[in-house]
Amino acid sequence: MSNIVIPDGGNIGSASDTDAISIPANGKPTFSAGIANTGTIDAGTIGTAVTGSKLSVQAWINANGTGTVATNANYNATLSDLGTGNYKITFSTAMSDANYSAVGMGCMDDASATVGYYLGVKTTSGAIDLKSTTELEIMSKGQDGSPRDIISINVAILR
Repeated sequence: MSNIVIPDGGNIGSASDTDAISIPANGKPTFSAGIANTGTIDAGTIGTAVTGSKLSVQAWINANGTGTVATNANYNATLSDLGTGNYKITFSTAMSDANYSAVGMGCMDDASATVGYYLGVKTTSGAIDLKSTTELEIMSKGQDGSPRDIISINVAILR
């Protein structure tokens, strides 16, 4: 088996797209267009941000929100306890703007909360309390509408 060796900063392409694949000195290739997959692509290890053509996961956190808040796993996010059912996510690296989407889910450890709970962006009188490039406040409520701590907080920030 032989190898094709491209010099650092080199490109692989065709007459109509001379830099279809660019290989910089760090060895991480970039593509001038999307990748059409008709078979299997073995991606190996995907880096810290999973990206697509329409969105990118900029931050995420999985934490226990009861008692002393404990982060189970995270990327670019930490969680602070602001009181019963109120939490603040702080981004290690700021977002480019505050027009990101926050997607979340959670779980209550309460046998009486059999019908549901709420986990979402914290609001007061219909206005978002804090959603900035560096922080986002979230809240959780039981089915009766009162603030409740939840045992599992899972939030992803997409931009």
